[in-house]
Amino acid sequence: MKKLWLCLMFMYSTFAFSQDKQEIEIIKVLDCNLFLSSDSQLIKLAYVKSPSITTSGETSWALWIKTFATVQLIKKPLYYIPVYSSLNRDTLYVHLFRGKNENLENINEYYLRLQCGEYFKPPDLPDLIAYRDAVNNPLPNSPKVSDPDFEENFINKKVKENKEAGINKSLNSARWFQLGVDMITKYDDLQFQFSMNYRFRNNIISIGLDNFRYIFFGKLKTIWGCYGFSNNSRWIDASFSAGLSYNESVRNIGLIFKFQALPHFPTGFGMGLVLTVNASKEASYNSLALVIALGSWKN
Repeated sequence: MKKLWLCLMFMYSTFAFSQDKQEIEIIKVLDCNLFLSSDSQLIKLAYVKSPSITTSGETSWALWIKTFATVQLIKKPLYYIPVYSSLNRDTLYVHLFRGKNENLENINEYYLRLQCGEYFKPPDLPDLIAYRDAVNNPLPNSPKVSDPDFEENFINKKVKENKEAGINKSLNSARWFQLGVDMITKYDDLQFQFSMNYRFRNNIISIGLDNFRYIFFGKLKTIWGCYGFSNNSRWIDASFSAGLSYNESVRNIGLIFKFQALPHFPTGFGMGLVLTVNASKEASYNSLALVIALGSWKN
């Protein structure tokens, strides 16, 4: 009776893998044994129970499996044989194969031999000898076989990679100075602006000088400082800032507001517009200036 049962299981195994295989493209590894296909179908390896990052957390072994699956499956020639669907039919359990023509490698079996999962027989389905035996025949290149200290070494490697990534990561910051010419002055004289600017992430600090000629006070020179917020990308800084201004001619302190849009190259040159509203008791003015900037922008 036992021999008959083994014979039947062998016949089922042979039949299970001899069915017509369909092409599939995996575009994302969602978990150790959960993949997304190009037609938005969720895929799992049948008869394989792997650790889950979702339920068990990002253990070193789970992270290794997910990284391994990404390298082995994404954008690779793959074929599958459907086995069954989950109860809500959103996930398809399959036998997955990699390769071309007759040189196909069974990914389910490969997973089990690498110890990327345990053998798990779905309810109401027979055993598969090939998969059950794969667990007892691990590959020598499985990290769990070849490296007894895998867990510790993997963690140390990740810590080192994260530290190096943090060191090499460019800060979202910028430094530049700019010179502007007012475009809408209501006075006859040419009016200039000069400022120095520093931005860290979304915070911007500016100090500058607005040099105006005013009919009653002669040369109207305003020194100002502002703090504000920037919405920035690799190619543009757009900011709003507010601060205090001091007019040297009338010795008056006021409020100043700056609205700026500055397209720029990552290093070197930028050109944009600055709208200024200065509110003070005796030296209020508005201006729209065309500015040229020189500096460095890192995003």
